[in-house]
Amino acid sequence: MITNYLTKSKIPVIWDYHQIEFAWTELYSYDQVNPEDPWDSPATQLKLEQEALYNSWGIEKACTKHYQSYVTRLDFDPRDIFDQLPGHTHNYNFLKLGAGRILPWHLDTYTYYIHTNNVPPEDIHKVRRSIVLMQDWANGQILQFDDQVISHWSAGDTLTWSHNLWHGAGNFGHNDLVVMIINYQIV
Repeated sequence: MITNYLTKSKIPVIWDYHQIEFAWTELYSYDQVNPEDPWDSPATQLKLEQEALYNSWGIEKACTKHYQSYVTRLDFDPRDIFDQLPGHTHNYNFLKLGAGRILPWHLDTYTYYIHTNNVPPEDIHKVRRSIVLMQDWANGQILQFDDQVISHWSAGDTLTWSHNLWHGAGNFGHNDLVVMIINYQIV
């Protein structure tokens, strides 16, 4: 039986945040499925349902603006972080949530990971996501997983959760919230 869970851990900070060169792409929690190319995957319907939910809650698209960086010049080898996580077939990107922005309550769909790693629908429950907090917590930054609200973190704090755990993030402070997102499969 699969249950919802959140685990917290700590990895050594092996990076200098100011030496990382991010190539940010602007994204929103809306319009993630292109109607002309729906990229039929197990995640497509869930993404559409979540967008309908945001509309029913009155969440404006502009509030959900965030950035992701898939091509980043790092001052460390990401395998040094992967080695501290369970599983195999790791991939990563970075997410930035600016001041006044939210990632609404959602479930992760792992669309890109599932597609690029040919994960069959019956194995999606084996996909995990961890985030590494790249900087110390600043006023106004919050994460929430189910009923657990998280703040006051330190760079290197790591959170891992099950594929079916609802979560979200908010930044009502003035400093960017930046995390490294790592997806992988467990055996």
